[in-house]
Amino acid sequence: MKSGLEIKLKRVNKVGIDAMCFIYQFQAHLLFGPLTSIMFSRMEDKKLDGCTSVLSLAEILSYPKLQQDRLSWEEERRRFWQTPNLKVEDVDSKICEAASILKVKYSLTFPDAIQVTTAIFSKAEGFVTNDEKFRRVKEVPVILLGDYIK
Repeated sequence: MKSGLEIKLKRVNKVGIDAMCFIYQFQAHLLFGPLTSIMFSRMEDKKLDGCTSVLSLAEILSYPKLQQDRLSWEEERRRFWQTPNLKVEDVDSKICEAASILKVKYSLTFPDAIQVTTAIFSKAEGFVTNDEKFRRVKEVPVILLGDYIK
């Protein structure tokens, strides 16, 4: 039987991915890792396109545990860049300008506003995250991992 997340992801061709999703996947998070695996497996099978801001790399590599272990830091960096079917978008002035509007409109942090703006500019049909504050965003459908925990 397919999970609710699988069904949801089958209905879209492209998703924006919040940085935390990579951390859940790379660290094999007990609760959310199985959910991110559904998404990343679909990407690996070329059934789903993913996009994220280059800020995701900074967020992943600044994870405290990695700062103490250079080999793990390098491994996470490699895994990020080798994620199949993922487009990593640079932050440009247009994204910054639009993100500044969303930051104020939805009381987001600037990095969060950059992430969701990147998804919008990339024409993603959903934004995958586990951060409740994104529920307020109306410009792109938000797919909250927590909604799919049994």
